[in-house]
Amino acid sequence: MQVKARPFKATLEFIENRFGPAKLKTFLAEYSEFSIINETPDFDWLELNLFIRLSEKTDSYFGFGDLSLLYEIGVFSARQAFEKSHKLFKDITPLNFVQSGPALFASYYRVGRPEFEVLTDRKARLTIRDFCESKAVSKRIAAWLKEGITAAGAKHASVAESEPKDNTLSFCVEWEE
Repeated sequence: MQVKARPFKATLEFIENRFGPAKLKTFLAEYSEFSIINETPDFDWLELNLFIRLSEKTDSYFGFGDLSLLYEIGVFSARQAFEKSHKLFKDITPLNFVQSGPALFASYYRVGRPEFEVLTDRKARLTIRDFCESKAVSKRIAAWLKEGITAAGAKHASVAESEPKDNTLSFCVEWEE
């Protein structure tokens, strides 16, 4: 059960940009298990449990414990992706973006079974089965989805998360064009 190193690195970059290099250094000194992140190339894989712990520790150390910081990190991570490796999504429709969801998900995670269901021409559901029950990861994915669909031209996008249950995360995405 693995996650691409890029989202880990985006977390550390967000911390450094938002709180400064000294705070990042102090955080990494306190949580030495995360030092492997800087040593891992962007496209290598790290364990999902490490990603969950990084997200939770980041929220408790720098945030308010309400997961809002993780939402900000999800937005930051998506913006980085859409400015670099996912530039082509700026030229597709929001519906095409949603339909590309399973392939995008598989480019970041070696765990879970993503299922996208188009409900209407401006509404879809993403369900990730056999994944995890982490509210922290759910918050990051929700932010990433909203930012991604916005990059694909959606206006007034919203993402509603369901409560994680039975190793499944679920999101309802709505937008206007």
